This record gives sequence, structure tokens and C-alpha cells, in this order.
Amino acid sequence: MSEYTLTADVLGQGERVVSQYPRAGTTVRRGSAIQLDTTGQLDPAADEG
Repeated sequence: MSEYTLTADVLGQGERVVSQYPRAGTTVRRGSAIQLDTTGQLDPAADEG
């Protein structure tokens, strides 16, 4: 991730990633933050549109 200047925000204290935003396969810009959800509470649809 550092090669592309991406950062990761981990949501929760879980040991397993249950969802992520943006979704897998999505093209992201350099310098973007990726959210990794370990709580199961992340709603990617809330930020779309």
C-alpha cells in the first residue's frame, strides 16, 4: 500500500476483516484511505451516490 501512498483505517477491534470500502476491485486514487471493517457495521452504500 505504501507504494501507492494508500492508508488503511481499521474500524473495530476484531481479528477478521468482514467488509471494506471501497469494495474489492474498485480503482482508487493514490493517497486514498481504505477502510477495513472488523465490526460488521460498515455500510458502503452510505458513501455512494
